[in-house]
Amino acid sequence: MKILMTGPFGDFSGYAHAGRNLANALHLAGADVALRSIRYDDFDYQPTEVETQMLNKPIRDCDIVMQLTTPNEIRYVPNKMNIAHIFWETTRIPKYWVDQLNLMDLIIAPCRFNAAVLAQCGIEKPICVCHPVFDMQKYNRNYPKFLWPEIQGRTVFYNVCQLSAKKGIDVLLKAYFRAFIDRPDEAILVLKVYINMRNRHNEMAQIQGFIQTIKNGLRIPTEKWPPVYVITDIMDDEDLYRLHKTGDAYVCTSRGEGWGIPPFEAMALGTPLISHTWSSLGDFVTEKNAIVYGGQASIVFDHNHPDPFLYTGMEEWFEPNSFQLMQTMRAFHDAKRGNPNGLTIETVDEHTQQALKDTREFDLRAGGPRIYTEIKRSFESWQQYGVVKPQDEVEVKNEAN
Repeated sequence: MKILMTGPFGDFSGYAHAGRNLANALHLAGADVALRSIRYDDFDYQPTEVETQMLNKPIRDCDIVMQLTTPNEIRYVPNKMNIAHIFWETTRIPKYWVDQLNLMDLIIAPCRFNAAVLAQCGIEKPICVCHPVFDMQKYNRNYPKFLWPEIQGRTVFYNVCQLSAKKGIDVLLKAYFRAFIDRPDEAILVLKVYINMRNRHNEMAQIQGFIQTIKNGLRIPTEKWPPVYVITDIMDDEDLYRLHKTGDAYVCTSRGEGWGIPPFEAMALGTPLISHTWSSLGDFVTEKNAIVYGGQASIVFDHNHPDPFLYTGMEEWFEPNSFQLMQTMRAFHDAKRGNPNGLTIETVDEHTQQALKDTREFDLRAGGPRIYTEIKRSFESWQQYGVVKPQDEVEVKNEAN
């Protein structure tokens, strides 16, 4: 049984990271895997020796085609078992996505939220929940902090994302400015952001303009704002891990996530996480391993996308409560400074230790065999019946049995 995986394996995106991790997990589990890469961005990823071998393998004799991309890119391959592995962030997918996915034999979703959305939208084929897997050995290493002079002596909040309505950076900026407008010298917000997948020219000016728009909208009469340190350069994984170790708290304000690799990696590297638990985040963020704030479901609004059927007002996502977030960030800062205000540093440390423990359950050495077992079971069903018959329990969790 040979598996051909197609996806953006050489990219910077979350899809690319998830795809590389899954390919390596299946390889370690004993699967015969060939890779074919799609390019969406300009990131120059250097594949490992094992990944290079998978990229160079012939594909003519594959039995299973697994496509890791959005359904508009997925194509049914005759005489093969077809698997679609997709990530999504809102409560609805368009009809043409449903039609395309119903041509597949098996759908792999990364979280319970995605699985429920797909089923509610009319997916009739079996849906298997396979949490993303990660190489936990990478997170066990010591990464040196960045020693930027701008952050010295301040509480460092940070976020890593593409600047879009989906990521809620407007909410983060409002909460941050309000929380520290009276103490502008005690905190800093580091934004590792980009706008376009390709041709990232002159983005700093656009991002600074976005930040200024938030300031203008707040209309706070002040001569000094808490600083925002913007990074637009592409970072490799090691530098991103260094950023996670440099920050005092990762702040997640996403209105929807297919998984949420940056907040997950912050937890895995021992950095406190401030987050809500909506969409996929609820599969790994809890009140025991993170500092959780609230919000409510809201109508998708003002998310630019070339496809007129995606991110429309017919979908829902999450609206983080900016006031609660402001209070939470201030409480974290006070706890760190030894002035507890509803949150103690001991509680933060307890959450962080629990996060280190919880994230280890997603190691690819444990998750790979379970995912491979489900793929083999599905393939045997497809061979015997011409369709994949679902099990009573189709969820494959990357955690200890």
